[in-house]
Amino acid sequence: MASNKSRKSLGLPHNGEYIYAIPLILFKIHPSFDEVIEKIVKENKKNHVVMVCYNQIEIIIKERLEKRVSTEQMQQIHFKLPFKKSDYYALLKTSDVFLETFPFGGGNTVLHSMAAGTPVISLKSNQLRGSFGTGFYNYINEPQFIASSIDEYVKIAIKTARDASIKKKFQNIIQLNKEKLFNNMSGSIEFYDWLKQKLL
Repeated sequence: MASNKSRKSLGLPHNGEYIYAIPLILFKIHPSFDEVIEKIVKENKKNHVVMVCYNQIEIIIKERLEKRVSTEQMQQIHFKLPFKKSDYYALLKTSDVFLETFPFGGGNTVLHSMAAGTPVISLKSNQLRGSFGTGFYNYINEPQFIASSIDEYVKIAIKTARDASIKKKFQNIIQLNKEKLFNNMSGSIEFYDWLKQKLL
């Protein structure tokens, strides 16, 4: 999974900018999430949001965002063609933070980002579809990257992107909890045992 490709080789901003990655399928970017992107690019010219093109949905998202930010700020929002597998992991690794979308969040991609050592910012949800990131964090008792509101979400994302030491600490947290987060079959086994009890 490791990839040492640079931001420049991936076609990403590489002159001291902060990269906020959203490498999820674009149908997950609900209009309510547009506020996050807007606030991040308006906060600082060095903040850049990166998304991956999918079935031309990027056209619709661009149209929505153009109504919220200036032409200049739209230059901080990047839609990239789908990456090769190695480049996808390189994107996760080289980004400053991963923005988990809401109300429809990520599952495998959240774990991919954690494995790559890049902090995932998550918003609390009362629905399963938006609770994967928060679920993983609660499972390892690390709630510092979980927000309770959009404003708090943006604040945590910006603070994390700006402070490289937070990413380093995050990597240590994941290393200490890798047995829980990856290749852990305990939940599947527990569910299988529950099914057997119900069916027998």
